[in-house]
Amino acid sequence: MSVSIITANTNSQVAIGYSFVSHLNRFNQVLPQISLNLHHFSEGSAASKPVLVSIHGGGWYQGDKIRFDSHKPRFFNDLGMIYVSINYRLARPNLTNNSPYNNSYNPNRVRFPTLVEDCANALKWVTDNISDYGGNPNNIVLFGHSAGAHLALLLSTNTSYINAAGVNVSQIKSCISLDTAFFNIKDIVDNKGNADTTEGGNSALLCENAFGIEYKASRSINDFSSVAEETAAYNAGSPDEHISSGIVPSFLVCIQGNANRRQKTRDFISSLGQVGIGTSICIYLDTYDHEEMQSHVGHPLAVPVGKSLPTAAQIEQGAADVDISTFISRYLNQIGII
Repeated sequence: MSVSIITANTNSQVAIGYSFVSHLNRFNQVLPQISLNLHHFSEGSAASKPVLVSIHGGGWYQGDKIRFDSHKPRFFNDLGMIYVSINYRLARPNLTNNSPYNNSYNPNRVRFPTLVEDCANALKWVTDNISDYGGNPNNIVLFGHSAGAHLALLLSTNTSYINAAGVNVSQIKSCISLDTAFFNIKDIVDNKGNADTTEGGNSALLCENAFGIEYKASRSINDFSSVAEETAAYNAGSPDEHISSGIVPSFLVCIQGNANRRQKTRDFISSLGQVGIGTSICIYLDTYDHEEMQSHVGHPLAVPVGKSLPTAAQIEQGAADVDISTFISRYLNQIGII
């Protein structure tokens, strides 16, 4: 394991390569390893701090932990948590708008389950090593935005991925999802005509790029050998297909955007509640857009310039009563993490 100390903007930070496999970054540059950043308190193994593991978004084909971190390390450190942000292999070379339909795509691109397996392996590194940095390997919160929120939700529901990596679900106390509606992959792909563009592109195309293009026998190349294989892959990658009483015990799901996105989130929350999972929902109608919701976590400005906190009327409609940073810290306090 290679460990290098780099300049930190909060407390102490190390950059660590947790998987030595070459991959393409968002610039299509070949990198020799997948890494994570760890922001800690230099207190040693006796500290036993709660740990937040952060997963960046980017439609599964772009993004990077450093660009995502911004104000978050200091914010979560100030809450008394160790902050770990991870990278994972991206679904590249990625599809373009026409490539799935003219057989011009690369069937050997990185796609699921590689991405979520990388995240599970990063989580395994955390559980094995975080105590050396003052973290408690049995008090972990998963956190993600957009496609990264989907990965956090999938690790928290389809626990086969963390089990295969050697992580016990009991070690993860909560999952915080910021603004994703990627709850069911097959539903999104099957409804291309109503594709959402909130999360960095056409939602159906993003799903087909990352999970595989829906099977058509008439195509000269296919990601799947049959409809049955396609359905199994889509279901394996869908958080709402794996809700049971044996998953991560508490979820905070935050959403903004149109009524359809909000309803999908309410349906997901409802399904969790039906099996006894603790839930909290955080809805914003127009306080944040998709990127602002994540960029303002820990930001000195509670809300973007020119915008305001939810009004009393919006709160009556179900909107959050505070800014995103306050909502997250309040939630972590309520469930006993901080």
